[in-house]
Formats: sequence, structure tokens, C-alpha cells
Amino acid sequence: MSICRKTGIAVILLCASMGTAHAAGWYMGGSFGSSDVDVGGYNDASSFRLFFGTDANDTIALETGYVDLGTFDVVGSTANVDAWGIDVSVLGKLPVSDSVSLYGRLGLFIWDAEATVSGLAIGSDDGTDMTYGVGGEFELGSNLQGRVSWEFYPDVSGGDIDVVFFGLLY
Repeated sequence: MSICRKTGIAVILLCASMGTAHAAGWYMGGSFGSSDVDVGGYNDASSFRLFFGTDANDTIALETGYVDLGTFDVVGSTANVDAWGIDVSVLGKLPVSDSVSLYGRLGLFIWDAEATVSGLAIGSDDGTDMTYGVGGEFELGSNLQGRVSWEFYPDVSGGDIDVVFFGLLY
């Protein structure tokens, strides 16, 4: 099992154990979305992200999470590439009202990728690269927020990946 998968499992378990930490400035959440790789010949993929973080104040947050960028199928074949990893980011937030804020994200992405043909692994790659994005958060209830974001993961196994995420925070 790779270090990235082990860390991802640890992130999931930590998120599940946080319980009432939200009241102390901590939050956790999950997002689902669609990934697009800039390399021709691949279909878009479904993606998800599980994360937790802490608000340092109204304008700065620190966040980490497990990101599954999806399985990118090669058009017209049984080959695909699966990419996933752990991100650690600083979020700069701009509150625009009591219930809405915009944010920018800048961080590191520690990733793994695996290529398969007909389910048989034919190669793998890993690395650490920057990640960045922009998004917005909006109140849905006293302890629940919605989140919409665009996130960019450059040079993941030779391809740049754009993701649009829709998620919830508690």
C-alpha cells in the first residue's frame, strides 16, 4: 500500500473522529466533482475530496484532505490512468456577507498515479506539486455550509487536471 493511500486512510479516520470539533474552529467536509485532464484522448472523470481544516481567523484557514482525481479512461481502449493524493493548503477568505465568503487556495499536492490496461497495472508515477484554486462558501444552517470550487492540479503524471467540486462542510 502506497504512502499516499495510507495517509488518505488516516485523513478519513481523523475526519470521522472529529465529532464536535467544529465548535472550536475546526471543520470537516466532502466534495464531489468532475475532473478534466489537458492531455488529449482521455475522457473526463468523476472525483471526490474528503478534508478537514481550521479557521485561523475570518480570513485565513489551513486545510488538508484526500483527493481522488478519478480514473481517466483512454478513448477507444481498455486503458486508463487513476490519480489520487493528499493536499495541504492555505485558504485566503474574503467574507462578502454574514453567510457568504469567497476564497483562494494555495498548497501542495502529494500524488500517486497508476496506469492500467484491462485491469492490469502497467506503470505508476508519483510526485509533489503545487495546487491552487478559487471557490465560495455559503451558509446552509447553523453548522452546515455549502462549497463550490475550481481547483487546479498541475503536472500530475505529465497532465494538468482541472476539477469543479460541489461539497458540504460541517
